[in-house]
Amino acid sequence: FGAHLLPYSWLYNSKTYMVLSIIIPILSLIVGLNFANYTLAITMILIEIIFSVLLSFENKRIVNDYVQ
Repeated sequence: FGAHLLPYSWLYNSKTYMVLSIIIPILSLIVGLNFANYTLAITMILIEIIFSVLLSFENKRIVNDYVQ
């Protein structure tokens, strides 16, 4: 899931994409091997919420830098 996000880190020059593209597959492998399926699903939902919030902050920072 997360590995296909890595090119976006280069395309958008985004640290959020770079970090989470590495963390998501590793975390999902660890959780998927050690816990029930519903735990993996809940973990991925939480990761996506965090991912969205971080991208939102990054975009607001870019817009503010552009405006000034």
